[in-house]
Amino acid sequence: MKRKQFTFYRSFWESMKKLPTNKEKLQFFEMLCDYALDEIWPDLETKKPSAATAFLLVQPTLEAAHAKSKNMTKVNRAFPLSDWDDCH
Repeated sequence: MKRKQFTFYRSFWESMKKLPTNKEKLQFFEMLCDYALDEIWPDLETKKPSAATAFLLVQPTLEAAHAKSKNMTKVNRAFPLSDWDDCH
């Protein structure tokens, strides 16, 4: 599911700042955005080990956000806001 947005946590920023080179920081940021927005799993074998490790550490947070988003989509479909006024 393609998303329009995602929450960028301070822990993501702190993880990226610890990476030693701009190339590793860019790889991390691209993996993060690809996965958070488009659920594209990166080819970790082609990435710098430190960037791949940083991604793997934040991936569970991204996965939890995906699950929450999917659940909210189901709730919103079951109870559209237009029906909300009818409930009160």
